[in-house]
Amino acid sequence: MKRTKREDSAELTLAGYEHGFNAPLAAADTAYQRSRTAHTIVFVEGISDQIAVETLAARQNLDLEAKSIVVFPVGGSKSVTRYLREFGPMGARKTLAGLCDTDAAGIFSRALFNTGHTEIRSPDDLPAAGFFVCDRYLEEELIRAIGPGPIVDMIVAQGEGNALSIFQKQPEWRDRDLSDQLCRFFRSKARRPARYARLLIEACPPDRIPRPLSDLVAHVS
Repeated sequence: MKRTKREDSAELTLAGYEHGFNAPLAAADTAYQRSRTAHTIVFVEGISDQIAVETLAARQNLDLEAKSIVVFPVGGSKSVTRYLREFGPMGARKTLAGLCDTDAAGIFSRALFNTGHTEIRSPDDLPAAGFFVCDRYLEEELIRAIGPGPIVDMIVAQGEGNALSIFQKQPEWRDRDLSDQLCRFFRSKARRPARYARLLIEACPPDRIPRPLSDLVAHVS
């Protein structure tokens, strides 16, 4: 069967990363095995966040492997507690850091507190411990940084222009701001955030990298 431009583009942008039905579990398992010998573990919610962190690190010439840093996509914020318990003060005592969305900040702060980081009593305490919180979602931060126009062009170039147009005609979204439409479009399919993560980071001007992401990379550098 002939492959579409969209399928080919997706394969290229996800090269080197788990993708498919079992991707979250496979990515978490791979990161878990690597974390056992790592010096520093960066916990993130999903594969798209992993790609974003690793892409920015490469862009800033930070060799994660040389510094024994593993970016660990836990497969959803509710899974972070078990890994914090194993690798944090109650377990292997690794150096820990992380990135999460606003709606996961409370989960991360409680998980850290309950696994030995007793200085973390609220989401406001997360940055001091090396955990940084996106303003709503990382995709939303990147849309604001890059601007919606160039992102629409990116989506079209990836062969998804028609899919975006159809989405924008849905009654719930047709009157919404373009930035809101784009954020929801990226999150409307499980694979889409990971597919665009590398492209968004590469398209973002150096002086407009979202603060939580740049602070995280600076913290582990």
